[in-house]
Amino acid sequence: MPAPQKIKFPAERTTLIIDPPRRGCDDVFLTQLLRLRPRLVVYVSCNVHTQARDIGQILRGEPRYEVVSACGADVSARMNREDTGSDGPCRSSSP
Repeated sequence: MPAPQKIKFPAERTTLIIDPPRRGCDDVFLTQLLRLRPRLVVYVSCNVHTQARDIGQILRGEPRYEVVSACGADVSARMNREDTGSDGPCRSSSP
């Protein structure tokens, strides 16, 4: 079996969509995200507290990112919770 090829992601043309579990992203994942430096990150979360924590960590790790928008959405009528989405933290303010 041939060895898998490494896929190259040009950061300036990459959008990363995150939908982590309620506990949020772990440090290993956030470190990889900061190393990749995608142009845009969309963060969907069912826990606004871990979302805020993770976005704060990303913003501290990469100051060129900014939160562009955030909103809540009731995506499950049977559950007493609201999910949130954030177009960012991370749209690069410079290419």
